[in-house]
Amino acid sequence: MKKIMSVTLAMLFAVLCVIPAFAASYECALTADKTKVKAGDTITVDVYVSQGFAGGHIEVFYDANSLEIIEATKTSKILTEIGTGHTGKIGIASAGKAVNEAISLCTVKFKVNKLNTKITTDIIEFLDSNDDDHYSQVVAPVLTISSSGKVSSNTSITPVTTAPATTKAAAPVTQAPAAQNNQQNNSQNSSQQPAQSNQGAAAANSNAQTNANTTANSTPAVTTQVAAQTENTVPEIAANATEAVSENTDAMTVGAAEKKSIIPLVVAIVAALASAAAIVYIILKKKKEEKETGI
Repeated sequence: MKKIMSVTLAMLFAVLCVIPAFAASYECALTADKTKVKAGDTITVDVYVSQGFAGGHIEVFYDANSLEIIEATKTSKILTEIGTGHTGKIGIASAGKAVNEAISLCTVKFKVNKLNTKITTDIIEFLDSNDDDHYSQVVAPVLTISSSGKVSSNTSITPVTTAPATTKAAAPVTQAPAAQNNQQNNSQNSSQQPAQSNQGAAAANSNAQTNANTTANSTPAVTTQVAAQTENTVPEIAANATEAVSENTDAMTVGAAEKKSIIPLVVAIVAALASAAAIVYIILKKKKEEKETGI
């Protein structure tokens, strides 16, 4: 029995190790419309946030001697305000319903007066639909313009796009009356043959069941007791493990985006529990065989 519990606990530990892999991640990124610039060029920078973002406060910093703001535009699907009153800083504040895809909060067009400069950010708040703050999990994006004019960023986000589904209607098929009659006759003959085959299969199954019942009735009392223990132990272990995982899952507070990520976790848990139950069953079955053979 100790061996059974050890195997079950090991399987549950493996399931718990899988949980962090499905945790929701939150991201922020600076993207530019150009990969290379020179002094005097303009560059458009977007401030992107990932799926699950429901509001927050982000500050963008730049060198006013190297970059000059030409225009700042709100592009968010949620309520967003932009503050450009302080030289060298842009304040972005957003609040609304959690988004289900990566979106741009705002677009800022700069004039590049000097090369070898950076645009940096500070994530003050990054809230989900439950007002939980994930700012500590978000990597602060940095956009770099090198001395050679190369534009690069330490973060990236690909917006989610869904292509419209296309359907093509199948052309109708017509058959001559004679062909239709032949097809109906063939269908009737085919349906009769499986019916006869099913009757023979049913009779064979009935005989097999009778033999199985006879063998089961002649099994010693020890075998019956071990089998009963197997049937009671496996469902009980699986039920207890399922109940424990269910209680832990109910206790977790997740946002709208995190709930979607729970679906693969539930599938993994069910698969792990099924494997644990199978292992327990095999162990008990082996013990039963050892008792029957006297080994």
